[in-house]
Amino acid sequence: HACATDDDVALVSTRDGARRTGAVDALARVFARHGADVASAAVGRTWDGVALDGGAGARGCALVAFGDAGEEAREREVVVTLTTHARAGERTRTRSRARASGCHLVEAPACEATPRAGTATWALADGDAAASLTVNENCDPDVRADLDEALAAIVREASEDEATRAAARAMLVGGAVRAPVTNGRARMGTWQGLYLCEHGARGEHARDVLAVCDAREATARTTIVVSAGKRGLRDITDDVTAAIRDAHRPGTIGTLHCFCEHTSASLVVGPSDPTFATRFEDALNDIVPESWNDEFFRHTAEGPDDMPAHVKSTIVGAHKTVPVDADGTLSPLNGQRLYLCEHRNVGGFNSGLARRVTLTLQCD
Repeated sequence: HACATDDDVALVSTRDGARRTGAVDALARVFARHGADVASAAVGRTWDGVALDGGAGARGCALVAFGDAGEEAREREVVVTLTTHARAGERTRTRSRARASGCHLVEAPACEATPRAGTATWALADGDAAASLTVNENCDPDVRADLDEALAAIVREASEDEATRAAARAMLVGGAVRAPVTNGRARMGTWQGLYLCEHGARGEHARDVLAVCDAREATARTTIVVSAGKRGLRDITDDVTAAIRDAHRPGTIGTLHCFCEHTSASLVVGPSDPTFATRFEDALNDIVPESWNDEFFRHTAEGPDDMPAHVKSTIVGAHKTVPVDADGTLSPLNGQRLYLCEHRNVGGFNSGLARRVTLTLQCD
């Protein structure tokens, strides 16, 4: 697990170096009017990956500095935490069918030989830059079709090369999902499911999805309920720190996994700058406009803010893994904050503006 400490740096899953450069340039154009800190927060300052038998997984971690355009590159700090997950023979590799390009609901592979409570990482087990994994609604297939079209629209003007646009979409979404598990099975929200998104033009095929779970029982797991109050960002750093304070053993370090159980809200790590919340919200509204309801969205029955909220949730992400210091604080964030992003005007279906965030603490 890795966390970048600079406001203008993002961490992405990728292996194809040549394609990566074009994809980064495309995403920089998408966020050009909104600032490097907004771009890096949306693409993601945290990264979850899998090391196989002591080596890197199929997709590595690349550092993207949106603030270095036209400047001499400088050193950046990334906090890396290695955690013990499955031992040999305790990981699961599953072939998931992707009938064609687009977003597909797939079953999250279960893990073998796991503790009762922990987390699992589901990662694509190949190096193809044109696919991604995300969490979103598990019911209406129109959400998957609309999400695919929205991701295409976001990067359509950012590059003339379709393969580069596909790589940019995959980079924006991410190559892995980490979520709480109970007895080896995913513990997501009621309406959440795992999506395999194919961004290139392909016929029916299959992907290897690797599932790796914690090898030990979580230090603690708890769920906090956050009242967002209204559409926008709410700083939940203090709420999260308070929730784990009693469970943390002084002198131990590790990770805190935060998982939002909703498909129209998300979590983001961003600067403490008082203007960030407004600028981030404005950027998302610009990149995913509600006018798309009249242009191509089909999932529109729940209001004009609903389908854009699903898209924003996938872009920003439902989960973040942050390092925990020996005193129980999230200090490696270097003054950055953890925010809940509420993407609905009045909250999601049957939840109002109360959002559940599951916290899983792993410290040694």
